[in-house]
Amino acid sequence: MRTFGSIVVVLVGLVGLVAPHSMEFGSCRAIRSFTDFEPKKFEGLWHVIEITSTSSRCMTMNFTLTDSGFMVTEVRQFFLFNKFNLDHTFTNRGFFFMTDSSNPAKMVANWNSNFLGNADVTVVDTDYTQFAVLYECQSLTFLRRTSAVILSRTNNLDGATVERVKNDLQELDINVAKLDTIEHENCKQPGEADFDLSEDSLTNLFTTGKLGGSNSQSNKDSTTTNIQTDVEVVTADNKDNEILNARR
Repeated sequence: MRTFGSIVVVLVGLVGLVAPHSMEFGSCRAIRSFTDFEPKKFEGLWHVIEITSTSSRCMTMNFTLTDSGFMVTEVRQFFLFNKFNLDHTFTNRGFFFMTDSSNPAKMVANWNSNFLGNADVTVVDTDYTQFAVLYECQSLTFLRRTSAVILSRTNNLDGATVERVKNDLQELDINVAKLDTIEHENCKQPGEADFDLSEDSLTNLFTTGKLGGSNSQSNKDSTTTNIQTDVEVVTADNKDNEILNARR
């Protein structure tokens, strides 16, 4: 029987892993944006090829254009969950606001998972059909929280393009050494895994002691019940034995 109490501990640790970033000294710098950016051509599904400092795999970003910017849906899986054989996806949502109509490549990012507030996001380069490069930065008093991401319309990107993009980022004084390559093998989308997790399901775990986000019925319902039971065991004060006897 799997140790579901340990899974809960892992979930708690994931709060700090949802958004991959690097901390640097100083405030955010002005980054050159892509000229004549056309948002309509940019919308749709992108696969994350490389991104700053992450412990994730199978990352995608889906951009839906609205009147005020992009609604962004990010889906990923966590390497850490492999230790518990937890078949899952994790969804994080946000919005990229276009605050300057004369330069739509410069936006303000508001992620549901970022309790620190908004960040500046810049489309550095794209050809719309093959690759794109984004840079995100958030000023935090004496520090800045940064992230660069290389995107592709497919789950791979040729080495020559990746190398050229990295050279361009280095010219902008962006540290490419912190970029991690994202694995895209045996990936699942929400609805295909046993558990579809999100920032909402983690909030539900912390407030109610129950883990939401499971899929389908039958044996998956039974797994959810077991997880909920063990969450209660972990969170109860000095009643471990009583709950174990009553629930199992």
